[in-house]
Amino acid sequence: MIDRSNIAKVALDLADESGKPREDSDTASLEPSQLWRLIGGLRRLEVLETNSEVLIDLAFYVQQWYPEALVFVERLRLDDRELKWHVARLKGAARTGNLEISFPYYAQRAVVIYYRMTRRVLGLYEEMGNFSMLSDLQKAL
Repeated sequence: MIDRSNIAKVALDLADESGKPREDSDTASLEPSQLWRLIGGLRRLEVLETNSEVLIDLAFYVQQWYPEALVFVERLRLDDRELKWHVARLKGAARTGNLEISFPYYAQRAVVIYYRMTRRVLGLYEEMGNFSMLSDLQKAL
């Protein structure tokens, strides 16, 4: 389980409501200790990594009936690759004893990507008119 409000708080420190990076996205206001607490450390980032695959599956499900959703699915796959890259960097930093230094930068960007993915999936379900599942997704994401 992940805390959606914490994910939003961390992501909105660098991004807007849609998940797009803000112009001043190089300057995070959250302290490293706050990030660690809000995110839940490397273990919770691994959960986000797994959840990102579920988001792709949800978009692929829509694509079965709406082939034009292919663009959304491919964009999510690219986001997923980027998120996994950030998490891999952190795993490498943990192995070399540099996690404390690397965590603020890579972890926050991974959370922004995950947040953006959730916004995209919700937008896809809304755009395709799948309102029955949209309300359930809004509660879950």
